[in-house]
Amino acid sequence: MNEMFVAHLYTQVKQAHEDIQQLTTSKNTLTEVKGELERAKEKVKEPELTSATWSGSLAVGFEDIRTAMLDEYDDLLTRQLTDAITTIDAKITALQSDIQGMERAIKMQEDEAKDKV
Repeated sequence: MNEMFVAHLYTQVKQAHEDIQQLTTSKNTLTEVKGELERAKEKVKEPELTSATWSGSLAVGFEDIRTAMLDEYDDLLTRQLTDAITTIDAKITALQSDIQGMERAIKMQEDEAKDKV
C-alpha cells in the first residue's frame, strides 16, 4: 500500500510541475499581449485632431468613440489582464506549495519504508 501511495504522489508531483510549466507559458503570453495592447493603445489617439483640423458633430462623435475605446483599453489592461496574471501567479504559488507538501510526504513514506527493512 505504501509503495502505491508513494507512486501516486510522484505522479501528482509530476503533474503539478507540468501544470506550472503550462501556467508559466500562459502568463508569459498574457504579459506579451498586455505589452502589445499598451503600445496599440497609443494608436487610438492618432491622428491628433484639433478644432483647426476637424470640428462639428462628427468630430465630437469621433472623439466620443476614441474616449470609449481608451476606456476599454484601460479596463482590459488594468483590470482584466492584470487580474488574469495575478490569478495565474496565485495558482503557481499554490502548486509549488502542494509540491513541497507532497515531497515531504514522499520522504516520510520512504523513510518509514527504510526503517521497516
